[in-house]
Amino acid sequence: MQIEIDSDQTEVKLPRKRPASGLTRNRPVKHPIIDGKKQCLRCAEIKGIEAFRTVTNTDRLRAECIACERAAERAKKIEAINQYGGKCTCCGESNPAFLTFDHPDNDGAKWRKDNKGTPIYRWLKAQGWPNIVRIMCYNCNGARQFWSQGGECPHVTAA
Repeated sequence: MQIEIDSDQTEVKLPRKRPASGLTRNRPVKHPIIDGKKQCLRCAEIKGIEAFRTVTNTDRLRAECIACERAAERAKKIEAINQYGGKCTCCGESNPAFLTFDHPDNDGAKWRKDNKGTPIYRWLKAQGWPNIVRIMCYNCNGARQFWSQGGECPHVTAA
């Protein structure tokens, strides 16, 4: 921090925390857009600006490319799936691409209404992995809702 002292040594001027003209400081951009390209903060690849989403309600681009954002979200979802057993509780399917979270008490619609915009796997981690969901494949979860109106999967009732 640079301190200015008047020539007559009577007043010390500390630098302003905010510029007089605006609310934020003028900071250099870490990854500027040059010739329609930008460097991703996560993978460090230089990509065209179409590979980046915009920050909500602004015209600025996010620091990570879309591919890196998707990979990070996938990793978070796989972490949550593994916390709850890593496979379908009905048929045993273990491929994360086919697995989803099931609300055994049939309160999924209420949960989504109360937690708008929050992916369930993020919420579960923030809450310390509560025992309110189970892992099911999309087939078993859909069949449970369609064939037995929220009861058990046809795999279980047929056995």
